[in-house]
Amino acid sequence: MHASVTESDAVDPKLERLAGQLSSTPLPASVTLRLWNGFELKLGGGNPVCTLQVNTPKGLRAILLHPTSLRLGEAYIYGDCDVIGNLRDIFPVADELIEGKNSFSDKVRAAGFLLRHSFQTGRKKHVAKLRGDRASRSRTRKAISYHYDLPVEFWLLWLDRQLVYSCAYFEKANATLEEAQVAKLDLICRKLRLRPGERFLDMGCGWGALICHAAQYYGVKALGVTLSARQAEHAAERIQQLGLSENCKVEVRNFFDAEELGPFDKIASVGAVEHVQSLDQYFHYVYRLLEPEGWFLNHGITTSPTQPLREGDSFLDRYVFPDYHLASIGETVRAAERAGFDVRDVENLREHYAHTVELWHERLLHAQPEVEQVTDAVRYRIFDLYLAGTAYEFRVGRLHLHQTLLLKTKPSEPMAPQTRHEWYNK
Repeated sequence: MHASVTESDAVDPKLERLAGQLSSTPLPASVTLRLWNGFELKLGGGNPVCTLQVNTPKGLRAILLHPTSLRLGEAYIYGDCDVIGNLRDIFPVADELIEGKNSFSDKVRAAGFLLRHSFQTGRKKHVAKLRGDRASRSRTRKAISYHYDLPVEFWLLWLDRQLVYSCAYFEKANATLEEAQVAKLDLICRKLRLRPGERFLDMGCGWGALICHAAQYYGVKALGVTLSARQAEHAAERIQQLGLSENCKVEVRNFFDAEELGPFDKIASVGAVEHVQSLDQYFHYVYRLLEPEGWFLNHGITTSPTQPLREGDSFLDRYVFPDYHLASIGETVRAAERAGFDVRDVENLREHYAHTVELWHERLLHAQPEVEQVTDAVRYRIFDLYLAGTAYEFRVGRLHLHQTLLLKTKPSEPMAPQTRHEWYNK
């Protein structure tokens, strides 16, 4: 244990007692805990992987007194705590704190000096404040707008040139992010076996990369729908620039309101199912939208039954994706089958998404000054924490990314191909 403190702190027996109790606490990785007054102590054994800089008493409270994802996240984004080193290295320690396996709360109760400091309030201007039924159209629109209607300049600073905001597909280990995103777009088109002239719907089309790729290289009549006006505006500009206006369109609407535009031969949903509150409603709706023998590719983040998400308010729900809802692949497939779909292929791209998010995070770090100029310092820290934490969740297997290929069968038609040859060979 190392201390570099003022004279008054050095003789504070409660502070010394806290240091003695915490320094012996076992953790999955060793870190240096540094307080605002210079006092330091090492948590865990071995060489510290990073330094957890605590800037205020409120930050120390968040770490030690009943820590949660939300409290720790707010302590970071509002500057009560910093991480010196790689932010991703702190997540195993944060997991241990939140789970409470080492009884941190019991140990810290002895440190009464913490309780003499009041909480700081009034800084939560970035928190999502939504009201009403989570499944209502108005609330869904607000939740989507909260995350996706940030300036397009912000997204261009750390996504690829086409603004593909979903798991990339790394056919080669050394592929660039741009190459891997194009490979993902093409993989989706091949899995759906897109053919010229077919009607193709992208549910939650983002900035339009998939509909443009499908129309340009597969000759389909593509329609994308999104609730984000800013996304739709950018997608429309890109369609115009590529000369695809005859066969490619984008509309601002809830994809549950697209039935009047159908039916469709092929449908994709890439990163949209996470915003749906009822899987049964979702799959029954898509089934109705499809022509007989129509194909649906559902691409979404899933959870692990053996590592379930924690209950209660989370940092992600309050500051990143309000009202998001994740299910396991088992729950997803069962809901698809209840709707009548024939499940033809399920592929887990967890490692691909872990690498994708790590690349996004690195690009965000390099663009920090520009990101803060386009948005602000707190928004930068929100995305810094969100991307670092998401990469960690994929690495440890708490999150997965499944592509599920579904067929609306028609008994009189020939059966689907027996192998994946057409999907993996261009």
